[in-house]
Amino acid sequence: MGAITENLWLIVVAGGPILIAVLIVFALTQRRKRTAAEKQATERATAELYSPRDRGAPPHNN
Repeated sequence: MGAITENLWLIVVAGGPILIAVLIVFALTQRRKRTAAEKQATERATAELYSPRDRGAPPHNN
């Protein structure tokens, strides 16, 4: 029974970090890059949200 327990611990201790590494690599390869139009739309929306505060007016609520 001792060999089974040792093998189980080996799987847990070695397999856990390997599984985490595989998941991180998968997540990084699946990330989608934003297009230039998406980046521009984000910048424009951010400017719309923060510009009223810069002028001292309260921001509009949508």
